Amino acid sequence: MALKALMVAAEYEQESIRSLVWHLKYNYVKDIAQILALLLADYLIKRDLLNYFASAAVIPVPLHKRRLRLRGFNQAELVAQDLAKLTGLEYTPILQRTKNTKSQVDLPREERLKNLEGAFSAAPAPSLGERKIILIDDVSTTGATLNECAKVLRRQSVAEIWGLVVARN
Repeated sequence: MALKALMVAAEYEQESIRSLVWHLKYNYVKDIAQILALLLADYLIKRDLLNYFASAAVIPVPLHKRRLRLRGFNQAELVAQDLAKLTGLEYTPILQRTKNTKSQVDLPREERLKNLEGAFSAAPAPSLGERKIILIDDVSTTGATLNECAKVLRRQSVAEIWGLVVARN
């Protein structure tokens, strides 16, 4: 696994969480990103992790430009921006999705892994140096997306890469 660990703030089985994520992504209620960012910040605070991540960079999982055009925004980006504001961490959106992949939602595990191979790239960021990275996404199922992003970020000589998601499905 390319991630040091996956941190999960809530359970996707909770109706309120599932509803918030769904309304953000599919009903385009962008203000929900602030609520989800609060949930992530609360997760870090309650586990006394803010000092541990004091110099970390917050990096959102990117959407492909076609999907971004269709939706009009990247939900992970909105949540990551709000989390960075709430915690004082540095928002560093250096990842790009270079391959327009199928939606992961209905794919079995093996197909999810193949679907994402070579799907991401990262802009060079010398400022990352030996810093910790917190990769942000809304929901993780198999961890395939976060791991593919982490593989790309490993080439930047970062210290640790952690995943932080609202929920795990």
